[in-house]
Amino acid sequence: MTPAITMAVRRNNPIGLFYVLIERGRR
Repeated sequence: MTPAITMAVRRNNPIGLFYVLIERGRR
């Protein structure tokens, strides 16, 4: 998990959560 994603998730950002799902799905 990169710091950018962690920061987005900590900020409760929907975009950040979506990014995590996309990155995990792409893996």
